[in-house]
Amino acid sequence: MTLMLAAPPAWARSQAQDMPAPTSPAQTAAVPVSPAKPNEVRVLTPDFEGEDRLGSSVAGVLHLKLWRSLRTAPTPNPRKLNFGQGSIFGGPQLSDLQVETADAAVRQMDGQMILWGRASTYDGGVVVRSKLLAPDYAGARAKRPEIWSIGYGKRVVTLGLPEQVFAFAPFVLRQEIVDRYGHAGDLPLCPTMSEVCPGATPLGPNYHAIDHPNSKWSHVRTADERSGYVFLPELTADQIDVTDFTEGLIYYYRADYGRAAERFKTVQSAPSSPSQIRLDATVLRLMSLARSGADVTKDAAAALNEYPGSIEVRKAVAMADLQLSAQARRRGKPLDRLSSANAYVESARGVVTTTDHWVDEAAALLQTLKR
Repeated sequence: MTLMLAAPPAWARSQAQDMPAPTSPAQTAAVPVSPAKPNEVRVLTPDFEGEDRLGSSVAGVLHLKLWRSLRTAPTPNPRKLNFGQGSIFGGPQLSDLQVETADAAVRQMDGQMILWGRASTYDGGVVVRSKLLAPDYAGARAKRPEIWSIGYGKRVVTLGLPEQVFAFAPFVLRQEIVDRYGHAGDLPLCPTMSEVCPGATPLGPNYHAIDHPNSKWSHVRTADERSGYVFLPELTADQIDVTDFTEGLIYYYRADYGRAAERFKTVQSAPSSPSQIRLDATVLRLMSLARSGADVTKDAAAALNEYPGSIEVRKAVAMADLQLSAQARRRGKPLDRLSSANAYVESARGVVTTTDHWVDEAAALLQTLKR
């Protein structure tokens, strides 16, 4: 049974994090079941199915990549933003690869996402098949930034994720990456950011992220009060759609919408991504951009042109127009985007399922804004 836990590293050096970081996949421990904090987003990366320790090693690599992406706040931070706490837990291999099993596992640890799958060796590399589940689940969180909410008066319209289960195309991890980074506790802890560090001691099973000075190094402090740097050059060299998408979703859940849009753009333009994943990334990028305050006019037009039949694209574009209309109404400005929003809302009518109340909510908000 494996434990790997990470908290959001501070990207500004003055903001040290006093939380455990990933442990070696060889360590035996249970997934923590302590109550989540009100502003905490939890992600579970259990051991993948695979021969011997291959599954735990693959989970360790993906875990480290996700861990390095987390941040508490942007740098510089003139708006004094704080994205709360993000934690990534490892755990034992699931009993099977069914979505229902993954859902039960992530809810048990009061989490928001789980990344799981299968790994196998092939032609000098490791083939990884994976899925990401993000159930419609609040957990202990007081707020849910992943739910886009727009209101005016007594009317509110909300929009969640386009999907809850995301299935990725198989990808290959180089064997040397799996061998080197699958067991993080064995990595050398260097006193300075120098690739030559004779006498370095192993990092060990428990350590804290201080910051990540650049793409190759992480500054850490161990549980026994040793501090130093860990060299992780190849870890960020390879682009992996799975981790790019998951990072984007973690950013989105933590209201880090600008960074989320960047990650989703990477996936959106990756030819290796399945068509459904590219569509989901397109929708989530539109939502992220709009919620960050960016002008999405060109991006919306491009998305509608590429996916003219997508109801999720039309919902995202309509939400962007509704957001601008509500803001204009509060400021006493002309409602230039109201007719556009109305067109997209009406185009969705009759297409959404009977359990999807988005059209009714959006139409009610439109009527309130027109008064």
